[in-house]
Amino acid sequence: MVKVSVVIPAYNCERTLRECITSVQNSKFRDFEIIVVDDGSRDRSREIAKAFRNVRLITQKNLGPAAARSNGAKKAKGALIHFLDSDVIMLPNTLSIGIGAMKSKNADSVNGIYSKEPANRGFFPMYKALLEYYTFHKGNPEKYSIFIASNALIKKRVFESLGGFNTTARWAKDVSRGLENDEFGYRLSQKYKNIVEARMQVRHNFPSFKKLAQTYFRRTFTWIKLFLHRKKFSSTGPTSASIGISTMAGFLSLSALLGFLHIAFALIGAIMFMGFFFGYAGFYSFTLREKGIIFSFKSLLASYFFSWAIGFSAMLSFISVIFEKVSGSRDYEFS
Repeated sequence: MVKVSVVIPAYNCERTLRECITSVQNSKFRDFEIIVVDDGSRDRSREIAKAFRNVRLITQKNLGPAAARSNGAKKAKGALIHFLDSDVIMLPNTLSIGIGAMKSKNADSVNGIYSKEPANRGFFPMYKALLEYYTFHKGNPEKYSIFIASNALIKKRVFESLGGFNTTARWAKDVSRGLENDEFGYRLSQKYKNIVEARMQVRHNFPSFKKLAQTYFRRTFTWIKLFLHRKKFSSTGPTSASIGISTMAGFLSLSALLGFLHIAFALIGAIMFMGFFFGYAGFYSFTLREKGIIFSFKSLLASYFFSWAIGFSAMLSFISVIFEKVSGSRDYEFS
């Protein structure tokens, strides 16, 4: 029986899958198996997985990553399961660090983070990588309420005791929302010790500007509904209270555009922008040290724009919740 089963859901990912599998095989920790669950790919993902002799390939129709991960976990032979996305590159010590953290901190699951060096090039991949890296080095890493299934280690018996990911809800089949990780993490952290280990890193292929803006908008809309259900922010990371409040302050600073109606709007907008800027000031200092002043200034512009997308989405989500209460119908049900 192997120690760790690495489960990789795959859907039309031929561009990144080979590098992902290779990175696992290059791990310093050797007692593992690799399970690739092809989720109805229409490209060469299956052929790529088959080309590796020591990879078990499972195929299913396109049901989404939650179903693919749960299906792979059912077939796993390891006492531990490491969930990994097909668009990330595992570092040589990722597995050993995760296992060590689980043992030393008596944890039931360990979430890794993204390296500050992304797997792809460009300003926005680098911006997103640095933001994720910075925010996960703040807050309390040992009381985490989200499961980062792109890079997370969990005891198989714990995963099974929770029934795995929710694969039946309508939102669970919407890949663009990514809500299955948040919802599973919420159930997990209520019963078990779920932590973040910042040294357990992978390099990620982050999206470009357009896709990143769309992702922020879609995931915020559904995350707000889960936030209202559990009534608390995450203890660390980009969904922590400090980042959430600062981001909403950036959105509310748009009230300055109504300054022509009354000076109070301009004043409120200025105060909100100051709140936004000082909330992100540590991140801007971090980008300044890492990449220089031009990159840091561009990061300010990027985070300010994304605060609009996130804030507008959050506002629509709140309106949707009010409508649901009045009408008695709900689009998103949580356990």
